[in-house]
Amino acid sequence: MFTFAGSLCGLFLRFMLPDSHLNKDARDVVTLGAGLIATMAALILGLLINSAHNSLDTISNELTQTATTIVELDQTLASYGPQTAELRQLLRKCVDAALESGGPENVVKEGTTERFDLETALRKMQSKLRSMSPQNNAQIILQSQAYQEVKQLAHSRLLLLQRGHKRISGIFLTILIFWLVVIS
Repeated sequence: MFTFAGSLCGLFLRFMLPDSHLNKDARDVVTLGAGLIATMAALILGLLINSAHNSLDTISNELTQTATTIVELDQTLASYGPQTAELRQLLRKCVDAALESGGPENVVKEGTTERFDLETALRKMQSKLRSMSPQNNAQIILQSQAYQEVKQLAHSRLLLLQRGHKRISGIFLTILIFWLVVIS
């Protein structure tokens, strides 16, 4: 829309300029200037696309790592024994809530006003893990491993929340749109 408006302004201004400003030399200077601005705009768009691609790859890798940690935590809790059934159920609720919301933030379940807080659920899991009484060395190791995995999930949640709030600068987009309008 802005580039179209810029084109219309250019057509209007062309009829208002004296003939001396429309000679071959003036046209060449304007063409070179427009070429320079077009090249800079193309460079900026390329960098913007590359940045978005890198950001998407980073988030994808973090989600893959989080999913792996969830599976490992469930397997660790299952290996610990039946005492962890409540923790495994809470883990499933966390995963369901995150999938319903499409992100790691707090979730309001459909059809209810109940709010499921992932941060509170992860803290509750850590607390329950600390309060468990292992019966043998294997359970001590599994308890420690499960605690570290829950800690890693909490860390991943915070990273994903932080990355979700990054936006492209409005000033940057305004300058880029201005360049594209000038080119047209």
